Amino acid sequence: MMIDLKACLKSSSRREEALTLDRRGSRNPEHWSLLTSAATTISGVLAQALKPNRTRTAVAAFCVACFCAVSLFAQTAAPKFRAIAFYNGRSETAHLSFVKEANRFFPKMAAEHGFAYDSTDNWENLNPEFLAQYQVAIFLDTRPDAPAQREAFRKFIEDGGGWMGFHFAGFALTPSEFPQNWDWCHNDFLGAGSYAGNTWRPTSAILKVEDARHPAMKGLPETFKASPNE
Repeated sequence: MMIDLKACLKSSSRREEALTLDRRGSRNPEHWSLLTSAATTISGVLAQALKPNRTRTAVAAFCVACFCAVSLFAQTAAPKFRAIAFYNGRSETAHLSFVKEANRFFPKMAAEHGFAYDSTDNWENLNPEFLAQYQVAIFLDTRPDAPAQREAFRKFIEDGGGWMGFHFAGFALTPSEFPQNWDWCHNDFLGAGSYAGNTWRPTSAILKVEDARHPAMKGLPETFKASPNE
C-alpha cells in the first residue's frame, strides 16, 4: 500500500481553504461533506491497519488522515456567539468616523476572542429571520424607526438577545428628526427617557458601579473616570 504524503497534504490544504467561514460566520454545507469524506478515509485506513504486514504503512497513513481531519475540523469550530452591528453612516463627521473605527475594531476583537462579527447598513435586516442567526445586536450610530423593525428588536431582546448601543443610538428629542416616540425603548429598556442636554465640550466624569456582579462590570473598580464624552 503506497501513500503519496505530498498529494495528501496538498489535498488537505485545498480542503482547509474551502473551509473558510462565510460572511455570517456560519458553516458552508460543503464543509461537512469534506469532514464526512475525511472520516471515511480514516475508517478505510483503520481497516488496512488490521491486515497483516501492513502495520507501518497503515499507521503512517492513519496519522496523515488524522492530521487532515483535525485541520478540517479546526477550521469549522463554531464561534462563541455571533454579533450583528447596524449603522447608517450618513450624518455628522464624528459619527461617520466612529462607524469606520468600530468596523475595524470589532473584527479584530472577534478574531482574538472567538466570536463572529458582521455589520450592515441595511436596516431591513432588522427582522426576526435575520436576527435568528445572532445572539447580540449592536447599534453603532442610530436607532430603527420603522414599526416592524422596532418590534423585531423588542422581541429579540425579550427572547434573551444581547445589545450594545453607542452614543446617538440612545438619542430621542421632541421636537426633532428623532422624536421620543418609542416608549418601550427609551423608557422601559434604556430608562433614559428624552434627551435634555449635555456638557459641551466633551468632559470626563467619575462613574460608579452599582452592580459589581453584572458580567458587563467584570474587572471594573467601584468607581472610575470615564474618557471625555458629551
